[in-house]
Amino acid sequence: MISITTSLTFNDRVDDQLKKAAWQMVVTATNIVRNRAIVLVSKPAKRIRRVRTRSTSKGKKGSQYTEYAGSNPGQPPQVRTGHGRKNVAIEEHQAQLMTRLGVRKSAAYMAYLELGTSRIAARPWLVRALKETEGVLRTLRLP
Repeated sequence: MISITTSLTFNDRVDDQLKKAAWQMVVTATNIVRNRAIVLVSKPAKRIRRVRTRSTSKGKKGSQYTEYAGSNPGQPPQVRTGHGRKNVAIEEHQAQLMTRLGVRKSAAYMAYLELGTSRIAARPWLVRALKETEGVLRTLRLP
């Protein structure tokens, strides 16, 4: 699983109220990045309708089918079915004040799109979401 991990570490003298506020800040930061990642992978793929015709004894017959134009290398992947977008998930570990943002196993292809392969150029979306929200994340403060 490709993921981004966020965590905080405190010493034993920190009170529970501060830990609770810190946990809320970690969850808020993770949700900000998750929401931006979902927006990046929400652009619909361009659909191209094709018509094919064939000759029969009763004349010409035709049928239609759809082709999809993929995203360009360097751009976030585009939506065809929404499966990848639905499987952007957060894994929370409150005891360690840690969250992980990534994709579930059923959408592992999103990791291949993020990193690229020997045949497909990278189409970064998760790291790009983190970079785009970096300014907002820096403004988060404990109350």
